[in-house]
Amino acid sequence: MFSKYFNRAPLVAFFLFIMVCLAVNHRTTYGQTPEPTPPATGVITGNVVDAGSLAGIADATVSTDPGGYSTATGPDGSFALEVPAGSYTLIASAAGYTPSPQPVTVEAGAATQVVFLLQPETTPGGASVFGFVTDPDENELEGVVVTINGVNYSGETFTDVDGFFQFENVPAGDYTVTFEYEGYQIQTQGISITEGQTEADLDVIIMEPIVIASISGSVTDINGEPLESVKVKIRGIKTLFTDVVYTDVDGFFEFTDLEADTYVIIANKRGYKRNKHKVTLEEGQQEEIEIVLKKAK
Repeated sequence: MFSKYFNRAPLVAFFLFIMVCLAVNHRTTYGQTPEPTPPATGVITGNVVDAGSLAGIADATVSTDPGGYSTATGPDGSFALEVPAGSYTLIASAAGYTPSPQPVTVEAGAATQVVFLLQPETTPGGASVFGFVTDPDENELEGVVVTINGVNYSGETFTDVDGFFQFENVPAGDYTVTFEYEGYQIQTQGISITEGQTEADLDVIIMEPIVIASISGSVTDINGEPLESVKVKIRGIKTLFTDVVYTDVDGFFEFTDLEADTYVIIANKRGYKRNKHKVTLEEGQQEEIEIVLKKAK
């Protein structure tokens, strides 16, 4: 009897061995973590340029947040950056410029174009640009529009009741200062500010009034008596300007706001012979003429 069971022992042992192997294999297969699929990528391309001159900025850094992907621009300011598809804040920075961020969404297998316009950093503690504005009689002019324009700085202000104006913290560079006031000729002045300069005194800017060119005069008969309601017509030879006025009770007429040109003046009144004058005006010139009409036969 014992020999009967004893002979079956190898079979039982073999069966148990097979069961253990299957259990171990099951745990190994279903316990493994599958390897992640690499994310698809896209490319961000573009340029980093100076906002004033639009010249490319070399060696600027372009980086992403999040992710920390980055690259540097080439000599012409161009760049290309391959990143996983997704949304980022793209930041461009360069020495001497204020960093500029831009939101960007990258699609898998696609190229996204971005252009950065970097503003030069304003150096604290620049120069103070100031002065006074008057008319030729030294009367202070209030409300004059004063603008300053250059590559590194631009601004606008107005003169106060004393004709005073001022710009603060203007960085080193070359600038044009312009003065505009109604009824006066526009004035401009160029200035240069060097590194470390703290003041630029423009002293007194004298604004010249606009002198309006005009032709005026009177129309009389041969006895010197003024003629009223005479039709007076003007025509510019080059400007082709035309206008018509009528003399008043004193025979007076006037044409204003005229450009430099040669003008033909024609006076005409019923019962009188037409008379014609030619007048050449320089810029701002004011000319007076007398026209005599003879009675028609």
